[in-house]
Amino acid sequence: RSTSSRGRKYCYYMCGTNKRKGGCTPHKVSVNELDDSVFKWLKNHVFAEEVQTADGLTRKLAIQYVDCVYVDEYGMMERIIIA
Repeated sequence: RSTSSRGRKYCYYMCGTNKRKGGCTPHKVSVNELDDSVFKWLKNHVFAEEVQTADGLTRKLAIQYVDCVYVDEYGMMERIIIA
């Protein structure tokens, strides 16, 4: 999702379970925050040269190395499943 405020655009991921079924809080995490967390995790766990020399998370890296990311209701990443 994205929203605009005072001329700036903010992008974030939102918990789909809350919207579809309820029973979960309507928590969200910013796109930049999640990308930074995933990239930091990759740098610490995937030692491929293209990951270690990358300047930031790219769609190519994410597709190649990350299958799924779980984020708890506080926006903390719980685990990443490597494809």
